Amino acid sequence: AIELAKVIEQQQLKFSAVTYNLVINACIQIGNSESFEKGKHYYKQLLQDEKIQLSDDIILRTSLIDLYGKSGDVKTAEKIFNDMNNRDVTTYGALMKCYNLNGLPHRSIEIYKNMKQQSIVNDILVINACAQVGFKELLENIHEKIPKQYVHHNLMLQTSLIDAYSKCGDVKTAENIFNSTSERNIITYCAMINGYGVNGYGLEAVSLFYKMKNEAKIIPNQPTYVCVLNACSHSGLVGQAKSIFQSIENKDEKVYTAMIDTYARVYLFDKAQLLIDEYEQQQGNKSYLPMYMALLSGARNNKNNLKAKEIYNKLCSILNADNNTLLAASILLSNTYSAHGNYEEATKIREQQLVAGVKKTVGVSLTVVNGQIFEFKAHDRRHPLTNKIYEELVKMTKELKQDGYECDKRWVTRAAETGESIESVLCGHSERLALAFNFISSPTSPKMIQITENLRICGDCHDVTRRISKIRHCEIIVRDKNRIYHFKDGYCSCREHF
Repeated sequence: AIELAKVIEQQQLKFSAVTYNLVINACIQIGNSESFEKGKHYYKQLLQDEKIQLSDDIILRTSLIDLYGKSGDVKTAEKIFNDMNNRDVTTYGALMKCYNLNGLPHRSIEIYKNMKQQSIVNDILVINACAQVGFKELLENIHEKIPKQYVHHNLMLQTSLIDAYSKCGDVKTAENIFNSTSERNIITYCAMINGYGVNGYGLEAVSLFYKMKNEAKIIPNQPTYVCVLNACSHSGLVGQAKSIFQSIENKDEKVYTAMIDTYARVYLFDKAQLLIDEYEQQQGNKSYLPMYMALLSGARNNKNNLKAKEIYNKLCSILNADNNTLLAASILLSNTYSAHGNYEEATKIREQQLVAGVKKTVGVSLTVVNGQIFEFKAHDRRHPLTNKIYEELVKMTKELKQDGYECDKRWVTRAAETGESIESVLCGHSERLALAFNFISSPTSPKMIQITENLRICGDCHDVTRRISKIRHCEIIVRDKNRIYHFKDGYCSCREHF
C-alpha cells in the first residue's frame, strides 16, 4: 500500500480521504519508527489538502489518533481528537488505546466514565486500563455490567479479564474465569500462566503449562515459554525452569533471557553467563542486551560490585555512550555501589550521568481510594493532605521501630541533601506516601490496600510493607514493574524472591 502511494505521488495524482486512510493504516500496521514517520508525512500533506474536510471525517481522524498514539505522541493525538466536530465510540476507543499504550491508564478510565455510549471493544480497553492501575473496584463494576453471554462467547474479553484480575492481585477470580471458559486457546492459557507467575504461584503456573501441553494438546509458542520461565524465575524454581528450557527445540532470544534471569535471581552467575555465551555463539557473536541487563540486575540484588562492574564494562564495549540500555545499566551499577556502601564510586557514576544529561525515571506509585486514582512521587508534597500524610509516616515509623525495624541504608540510591537523613530519604519513597494516604483516608484501618508502581520496589520498602501488614492488620498488594507482592500478617508471597 505504501509503495502504491509512492507511485500515486510520483504521478502527481491527488489522494482521496479513503486513500489517505488506507496508507496511514498501512503505516500503523508496519509499526516501526520509519513507518510512523511516513504516516506523519501523509498527515502533514493531508492538512494542506483543501478538498478534504478533515474535521468531519471520523474514520480518518480515528486512524490518525491511532497513528500518533502508537508512535508515542500523546499530545498530537489529543489535539486531533479535540479538533473533531463529531466523535463515535471508535474514536473514543482510539484515544483510550493511546493512553493505555503510553502509561496513562487513568486518562483512559476518565474517558470511559464520561462516555454516553459504550462498546465491548471499549470495555476491553478500560479493563486493560484497570489492570495497569490496579483499579479492582472499577474492574468488578464493569465486569458485572457486561452480559454473561458476551463474556462466555468472547475469548478476547475473557483473556482481558483473566489478565486484569491477575494484575489486580485477585488470582482466584482470574482462575474462576479461566475455568469457566469453554474454549481456550494458547493466549488464554498464557494469560493464566502469567497471572500465576507474577503473583508468585510458580508451581501452579508450571502445572497449568503441562496441562496445556499434555491434556489440551496445545503446542507452546515462544511467548508461552517466556511466561512459564518467568513464573519459575519469580518463585525460584530453577530445576523446573531448566527442565522446560532444555525441552525447547527452537529458542529465541527472549526464551534465553528468561532462563538467564532465572539463574541471575538466585545468583548463579556462571550458569547465566554460559547461556549468554551459547546464544552469542549461535548468533555469530551478536549480543542481546536484555540478557546482560538481567545479569546486571541479579548482581545488583546480590550487592556484587565486581560482577556488576564486569557486566557494565561489557555493555560499554558494545554500546554507544548515548544508548538507553547503557544509561539504564549505569544507574543499576551506581545503585549496586550504593547498596554496598561505596558511595564514592556511586557518586562518580551519577556525576557522569549528569554530564551525559541522563534523567532517571521518576518513581511513581498509584493507589485507588474511594473510587479515585491518586499519584505519589518520592517526597511528594502536592497533595492537599500532605501534612497529615507526613504525620502518619512519623507514626508508622515509630510503630515499625517498636517492631524491630532498622532502615537499610544499602537501598539509598542518592546522597542525602542538607537537612535530610538516611531514614528520611527512605521514608519519603512514593509507596510509603501512598500507604500513609490510605491509612488517613479511612475512618477505621483499611483491611486491604493496593499500590501500583512503575519501578521496582526497594528492599527497605519491601521490609516496611511486610511489617506494616502485621502491625496494622491489613493485607497490602503491591505491583511493581516485575511482579506482584501480597503482604499479609508480616509475610510476603515472594518468599524473598523479589
